[in-house]
Amino acid sequence: MEDNSKAILVPVDFTPAASQAAISAAELAAKLNAEVHLINFIPPIDSKILNHSGNVSDVSEELSSSINLLKENEQKLAEFAKSIELPEVKVFPEIVMERFVPGLKKQLKKKNIGLVVIGINGIRSIGESLYHTKYASDLVKLKCPLMICNGHEHHFQGKHRLVVSLDFDNLDQNNIEYIDYIARELDVKVHYLHVNHPEDKKQCTVHDIEQYLKAHNLHAESIDIIDSEHKEEAIRHYAHDHNADLIAINKINRKSEFKECHAEQMVDESESLVFVY
Repeated sequence: MEDNSKAILVPVDFTPAASQAAISAAELAAKLNAEVHLINFIPPIDSKILNHSGNVSDVSEELSSSINLLKENEQKLAEFAKSIELPEVKVFPEIVMERFVPGLKKQLKKKNIGLVVIGINGIRSIGESLYHTKYASDLVKLKCPLMICNGHEHHFQGKHRLVVSLDFDNLDQNNIEYIDYIARELDVKVHYLHVNHPEDKKQCTVHDIEQYLKAHNLHAESIDIIDSEHKEEAIRHYAHDHNADLIAINKINRKSEFKECHAEQMVDESESLVFVY
């Protein structure tokens, strides 16, 4: 992968979480020579009202409400984009009349997006979608890695360490290669890790990881295997012991402690920036 530069997309809902995510995205984009797309998703008018309402005033009221929200958000988004501007980064603000997850999927098809950046900081925000089953199952199916900002300030100033948890059952090769691309561009030392669960039929070995990395031309600072029933806890402790400020985890794993997306506790209980691939 010689030239893997792609744009970064940040869903914006004007919360402090989204602001922190956008700032982190802009800083990363400067290092990757990437564009940033700030997208504010406005839910469209309920089709039930348009198709089944016999009251013209109901439809008129909904249209008026959507138009007012659009005008209000246009100004807010322009100010939001200006607040995160960096001289070397092109920022493109856009308002899209779509519901969040379907709209996000359409944007990924239309634009050359390599990473979606989402903010979570303990308040109601787009990032909380990761906590709700009705959204999580859709988000983890996105053909694009996520970067989850957890309310802590993250600056890409070099000397970073990244722990990548490999789950071979659900490995998205394109996404892991993009995470590797980011690591190389930031000159990050990468530690590859696999957590063997006692119930796994096949226990992964260091040799398995070595062969995988060799086959895909991926470089590792170190390779380790951990035996544990508590996957996320083991990853967090490993990252802490190796002074890693970046963590990359797979979106779904059969032995994870979470049914859909096991980013929730990882983000909540770690100050590290978390990539979900």
